[in-house]
Amino acid sequence: MKRNFLFVALLMGAMVLAGCNAQGEQDKEAAVKQFAANFAQAWAGGDSTAIRQVFPDVVLPDSFALPFATDSAGLSAEKIKVEAIADSTQQADAPAMYKVTLADTLSLIVKQVNDTTFSVTDSYGLFSYPAEKLSFAKKTGWVEEGMSDKQMQERFKDVDFPKSLGEKALAQLKSKVSAGRPKAGKSVTTGGDGNFESGYTANNVPIKNDMDVALDGKDYYISATKLNRGMAVKDKVQGVTILAHQSGNVVVKASYSFNQWGGGYEEFLQSANLVFNVTPEKAVEKYFVPTGGEYKAYLESKK
Repeated sequence: MKRNFLFVALLMGAMVLAGCNAQGEQDKEAAVKQFAANFAQAWAGGDSTAIRQVFPDVVLPDSFALPFATDSAGLSAEKIKVEAIADSTQQADAPAMYKVTLADTLSLIVKQVNDTTFSVTDSYGLFSYPAEKLSFAKKTGWVEEGMSDKQMQERFKDVDFPKSLGEKALAQLKSKVSAGRPKAGKSVTTGGDGNFESGYTANNVPIKNDMDVALDGKDYYISATKLNRGMAVKDKVQGVTILAHQSGNVVVKASYSFNQWGGGYEEFLQSANLVFNVTPEKAVEKYFVPTGGEYKAYLESKK
């Protein structure tokens, strides 16, 4: 409550100062600077109550951050740059608008509501997002350079876009990676003493990667079914990494064991199926190569 009272008191002081037209444009600019400095301090402190009083239609983030540090006294008003925004369509009696630059990557759009009141109508660079999300959004056209924070927030409400792209990435992965017919390889003896012998047959399951990027072995496996004395035995064999436009083999072992008295068993590989083990989000991150027009195409598909 103390912080809210102090912030509002400082804002009121700036508003009153701006309202004194007789003091001229320099005093008005000083008032805008002080208002912006107080706003930055409230934002840095996560003071959502005070922020909503002057930025009423903003959707506040889970956490607050600024691209610079603010000390206990707040951002120095002397470092703030104020530029009046001219609009040829604006009526003569329309409220004054200002672009207030707090840092190279951060600015506010400030409106003088009346002689004694300021408000923030939009911002640039005030909100922070996870680096991966922002990079993905820019590469796919989900957000564009020059967008304001409110415009970006509006775009990010469209949560169906990354889901649809994830489905597309998975479908592309499945169409570009395939498994061929298993081929029986050599037998490998792992034990024996003259009375018995045990080992396995190495069955090679060929995997072809037609993508422009390497296939991570952790993102797929071979689901195999082997017959052991007439009974089906399930096996799961992790994949191997395969470079772009290359092929490789996943080895499925079929074991055997014999003794000199005619006892023992031998497994036979009955089937081997390729199964992808990757989420849609990871498929986009690792295997989808964006062109920049994905969001536009997505919007067109919804018409």
